[in-house]
Amino acid sequence: RLAGAVLVDSGDGAVVVRELRGSLDLHTGDGAVDVSGRLDALRIVTGDGSVRVAAQDGSSMTNEWTVESGDGAITVRLPDPFDAQIDAFSGDGRITVERLATATPSNDNDGPAQLRTALGKGGHVLRLRTGDGPVTVNR
Repeated sequence: RLAGAVLVDSGDGAVVVRELRGSLDLHTGDGAVDVSGRLDALRIVTGDGSVRVAAQDGSSMTNEWTVESGDGAITVRLPDPFDAQIDAFSGDGRITVERLATATPSNDNDGPAQLRTALGKGGHVLRLRTGDGPVTVNR
């Protein structure tokens, strides 16, 4: 278990963070990322790899959260209720916010898609970016 402000920096390789209680600033040049815990602040950047985030009950945004992948799917699971302003972009893939909205790229999933929508009461921005792959937000 990790608690407090956690910083992870990896040049190459998958990163798994479980049962975090606090904030995470994570960067990997090449590798998948899998994070779960009660999150307050979040910044994840991978140059190449999928990103999965499971924000558990009690998570809340104290400021903007950012999840970026140069090439890979992004999946974020949020507790219900959860307040955020979703700002999602995929260079080549579908964007889905469960029970709320979907954005499909032009040309049958072969192009960019962008979606901005309020989740719950809105609030801080949850910025999701991938160059290639789907973006999914679940509760």
